[in-house]
Amino acid sequence: MLSCRFGGGSGFRLELEDNEDLVVVRSVRRGARHDVSPLSSPSRTAQDRLTPLFGFPEAGVGVYAAPVGDAPNIAVVLNEDPEVEFAGRGLRDQFGAPVVYTENVFVKFRDDLSDSECAAVLAEAGLTVKRTAGSAPNAYFAGAPTGSRLERLIYLYATTYLRDDILVKVDRASMACSLEVRAPFLDAELVEFLGRVPPGLKLRRFDTKHLLKRAMARTLPPGIVDRPKKGFGIPIAEWFRHDLRDALRDRRPLLEKAAGSRPSPG
Repeated sequence: MLSCRFGGGSGFRLELEDNEDLVVVRSVRRGARHDVSPLSSPSRTAQDRLTPLFGFPEAGVGVYAAPVGDAPNIAVVLNEDPEVEFAGRGLRDQFGAPVVYTENVFVKFRDDLSDSECAAVLAEAGLTVKRTAGSAPNAYFAGAPTGSRLERLIYLYATTYLRDDILVKVDRASMACSLEVRAPFLDAELVEFLGRVPPGLKLRRFDTKHLLKRAMARTLPPGIVDRPKKGFGIPIAEWFRHDLRDALRDRRPLLEKAAGSRPSPG
């Protein structure tokens, strides 16, 4: 669960969750309708797995529903399409509504740090400053290093979602069960080596983890090597619409009070 706050310490707090069921696509062509495919033929198979929800034609942005757990793989495939400027997973708020965000990373440092100190930290993380946020001191919109779309997507995943969400959940859940968990694929030397591997060996059309699958093909049975990825997303929106619907309706006054100053849609 990710969160952001608007309006300072006393402002509105927004909780965001990645259920791996949304894909946000920005096409190269501006003005394209979100319900008309801007994709080239190699990615039509991916498009067929998506359901158009809404879009912003002037920005070339469309938001699509994907089968739960499939959004990461679909986004990776679409990022290699020449008609796509950017594709990434979408987030939902605490009410299950899609939230559109950009590929920029917002970074806020302590107010007592100098500009040079902030710049040094950003440079060490491999981020470049796109612009400052005028409403707050030491606040920046930063972008990932240049490279292929797949490499940029992997970089953003490793430095944000993997580090700040997935690994945190694993750490908390394992400690709660008195387990010591290790992530062997995050070995420093292995990560550095894979950073030099060409993108074509990491992804072949819809075959993700291509190099790993080939390396383990003689060791593991096909049912394990070729098994589809299983996501850990919680179907909270489905619960709200069905199983928990009556319970939430009974508690509507309490929920409305908890929502506080949440701005109304539109």
